[in-house]
Amino acid sequence: MHIACCWRSGEIGIVPANSVIPEGIIKFARGPRESLEAIISTRARHSYHAELYLVPGVPEANSPDAALAALQAWVAWAFSDYPVIFGMRVLT
Repeated sequence: MHIACCWRSGEIGIVPANSVIPEGIIKFARGPRESLEAIISTRARHSYHAELYLVPGVPEANSPDAALAALQAWVAWAFSDYPVIFGMRVLT
């Protein structure tokens, strides 16, 4: 199992579920790495400068509240087929 998470910059990461997640990073989905990558790679914004995926609206957000709202809206759309359990979308 892996965890998908987002930094304030909008960058999306996928880490093993047993990893220590630094404070300030928001976890938003859990599941097999391949499943998370398939959804993220097709529904996230692609960075011009690197092999990065970004949550649309988060890098441009003027405040932490606006960034969180953008993340929540994107996750609700991108992972709408999966249930929310303990605040995260869960892929089986």
